[in-house]
Amino acid sequence: MGFICDDLQAQSHQVETAGAQLFMDVPAQATTEYYEKKYRDPDGIIFDITHSGWRGARA
Repeated sequence: MGFICDDLQAQSHQVETAGAQLFMDVPAQATTEYYEKKYRDPDGIIFDITHSGWRGARA
């Protein structure tokens, strides 16, 4: 499951403060405008957040 947010840095801080663990960060050099940060919450649920959306997704 994924979420689109306005401020990726602020949202990253919020989910990490709530106990989510980052396991895949955005690429150091973006080769596309679509990317996300992947997290695992304390219950093991995987989710991602992005500020740019996903190819084919509609906001």
